[in-house]
Amino acid sequence: MAAQTLSKGQMEARICEAFNRFEIDYMGRGPRQIKAYILQDMIIVRMVGFLSPSERKLAETPQGVEQIKKLRSMLFENAKADIEAMIIPIIQADIVSIHSDVSTKSGEKIVLITLGSNLEECFQQAGQTRRKAAKPVDSKPMLPAP
Repeated sequence: MAAQTLSKGQMEARICEAFNRFEIDYMGRGPRQIKAYILQDMIIVRMVGFLSPSERKLAETPQGVEQIKKLRSMLFENAKADIEAMIIPIIQADIVSIHSDVSTKSGEKIVLITLGSNLEECFQQAGQTRRKAAKPVDSKPMLPAP
């Protein structure tokens, strides 16, 4: 399982790299910032600055916001199989569902991937195994706050 060969941070970084490549290849441009978080049986990907200049201009009207959300939603729905194909080799876990939403106001996109297993628990178990083998560290009593 990938959780045993990659650290949680390394896996989150690979997920970010995959989503950045996907955004560039599929949407034509990548986000300014991207961060992935593995939380229990979920992966949350947050992309900031993903709207194109023309989409930002279009987002100045309610009709434009609606059009951007509709188009982005349709594109995302059509790409779910591609997203699964790029993520599963990294996480080595089953994907139950993938959800996405965009904010034209903040210029961010959130992707939520739910998994068939608790991926974070795999990292914790691997960490606990390493801690048992590690030399114990002396602990100092905490001083009371003044």
